[in-house]
Amino acid sequence: MASRRTNRLAPLAIALTTVAALASPAHAADSKTIVRTALQEGVFVGQMSDGIAGKIQTITRSSSPVQAKVVLVKRFKDVGCGRLKFTLGQEAVPTIGGGNQPFETTFEMNVCADGSYPSDGVNIAQFPVPPQPSSKDFK
Repeated sequence: MASRRTNRLAPLAIALTTVAALASPAHAADSKTIVRTALQEGVFVGQMSDGIAGKIQTITRSSSPVQAKVVLVKRFKDVGCGRLKFTLGQEAVPTIGGGNQPFETTFEMNVCADGSYPSDGVNIAQFPVPPQPSSKDFK
């Protein structure tokens, strides 16, 4: 009888373990890893751990971890390139009134996994400043 009960509970244990693994937060990642993951897998959700996170913490005057959600909005014809939507935030950011509140900012950026800009996705002629060379120009 005990073996029947164990056999019935096995699928439940597997399901609960899977849900717990999926619900656990991602490890902290640097901005390059975040961009590459979002471009490859379509999304990154987790904590940011590099100098950019430190700069955000300095600006907000909060030591709370910087959480990042980066979603692939559009793939471009260049391999490894796309438009990413970044949502960055912190939980406890000091306010002028002395309290704390959550902070969040969202922006989009066209980028390639190697850090350069894609050749498609933007009409460069619409910008008055000449474009700067990317790493692709030096290869």
